[in-house]
Amino acid sequence: MSTFEGKWQMTSSENFDAYMKALGTSFLVRKAAAAATPVQDIRCHGNGRYTIVTITSIKTIELNFTLDEEFDETTADGRQAKSVVTMAAPGKLVHQQRGQPEVIITRQLEPDGQGFVMTLECKGVTCVRRYKRM
Repeated sequence: MSTFEGKWQMTSSENFDAYMKALGTSFLVRKAAAAATPVQDIRCHGNGRYTIVTITSIKTIELNFTLDEEFDETTADGRQAKSVVTMAAPGKLVHQQRGQPEVIITRQLEPDGQGFVMTLECKGVTCVRRYKRM
């Protein structure tokens, strides 16, 4: 995951409102979240331990985890989930949130290492967000 390390700015977002609806998020929260342009700061601490800090004008969320180990997570929208993050392949992180509803978030590094595509899936609805290295 060291290739994911660094700060990343979101450059595009597709189908985010529909994804948020699938999560059960209220209209006002969806509109506020849609207006945000997140920065993700991804850090590696060694021994499979990582931190992903997502920064927006609304709030900052810090996610700490160890690869392949289940952990309790309070999601960005306030849900409680049992989660696990795996390195599914070189340059591909898969984050599974087991809760109501279940969510799968995939980060796929682009071949040049200067961007990644984040895919969020919930109840058959897919959102695609693109990030570039800052």
